[in-house]
Amino acid sequence: MKKLAILAAMALALSANAAQSIEVHKSKYCGCCEGWISYLKKNGYEVKVVNAETVGENLDKFKLDHGITDDTASCHTGIIDGYVVEGHVPLVVIEELIKNRPADVVGVSAPGMPVGSPGMEQGDDKDAYDVVVIKKDGSVESLGTYRGDKKVN
Repeated sequence: MKKLAILAAMALALSANAAQSIEVHKSKYCGCCEGWISYLKKNGYEVKVVNAETVGENLDKFKLDHGITDDTASCHTGIIDGYVVEGHVPLVVIEELIKNRPADVVGVSAPGMPVGSPGMEQGDDKDAYDVVVIKKDGSVESLGTYRGDKKVN
């Protein structure tokens, strides 16, 4: 009986530490998407990549179907635990989203392709950029300004 309890505890610990899985929809021609995917993998995430052209997917329609508008769009769209992660969103934001699991939220976005954001590194250049939360009612709220993967306000 004691062995069974130990095995169950070990299985629970392993599942708690298992890599989080994210599916990333992107164009096969976009190199910066690969940079963000590498950033996720380096931080322990399992990434399933869907190259839109390879599977005949209309990426713009996919984004629209998942609540992404022109104002919140970037180059790639991740799906994680039922939430959308649009663009070069820092890991800390993704982890907070998954931890809190807000019911009124579609996902988060780093609109555009900000220089210095995760996957968009270009030497020491790091532009300040906003990260937003996209709500189910279509509204958007700022989660703050980031530089690199750190919040600055």
